[in-house]
Amino acid sequence: MSIKGAIKYDKRHIIFSNFAHGIGGFGLALLLQDYFQGHAFISIYWGWFFIAVSALEHLIAWFS
Repeated sequence: MSIKGAIKYDKRHIIFSNFAHGIGGFGLALLLQDYFQGHAFISIYWGWFFIAVSALEHLIAWFS
């Protein structure tokens, strides 16, 4: 459980890591769009789901 272990995991799973960061950012964009504009083009539950997947990837990397 260290940052070096997380970096090592991300180096071995580069596509999964980049995908998780991408959908995490997209989920955050959905939540911010809903907050500032009042409505997102898809349900904000998808935004929370995408952020949860991103957080799960970070936990997996951290504990690897």
